[in-house]
Amino acid sequence: MKEHPIIFTAESVRAILAGRKTQTRRVVNPQPSAECGFAGVEGFNDYLPCGDDGEPIMPRWRVGDYLWVRETWAKGENFGANGEGPFYRATDPGWDDTAEYVRWRSPIFMPRLVSRLMLKITGAKVERLQDISANDCISEGVSSSLREHDAVVDLAGKYSALWDSINGKRPGCRWQDNPWVWVLSFKKLEGKA
Repeated sequence: MKEHPIIFTAESVRAILAGRKTQTRRVVNPQPSAECGFAGVEGFNDYLPCGDDGEPIMPRWRVGDYLWVRETWAKGENFGANGEGPFYRATDPGWDDTAEYVRWRSPIFMPRLVSRLMLKITGAKVERLQDISANDCISEGVSSSLREHDAVVDLAGKYSALWDSINGKRPGCRWQDNPWVWVLSFKKLEGKA
């Protein structure tokens, strides 16, 4: 089993901590060619898209692998010397950028040592983004007050807005582009935040 870093927004971290988010979607890169079809790969519980050469596009992740979460964070005063911190924007939003010693840092620069969340991958598949089901929208942390068939439209609409707020600026990754995505189901490991 391997450990992989994975970035989540503050909103997603709050949903994971609350137990509402147990699934994530990540864009397949590179996107498969339109005419290539799919190839079966042992150990992956679905078929994988193939590239122009006909070879499967392999995911970085496998069922049983671990994900350590990178999120927006700050060191705090005298960090690491019995001082304050680290702070996490998802749960410590009271700290603002005007505080003398608090400077929010991008998740991309979060070291493993500071990560407070460890997830274990329990399922993996590949699908088109817009093929998300109502149950998967809920697993992505989206909620709805509507019932039955109206909820499906409401959940998909909320999820598409969330998706575009995170991925909409990347070429070919908007909801309307309907890219192929890796779908990772996970559980939060106990003993962490």
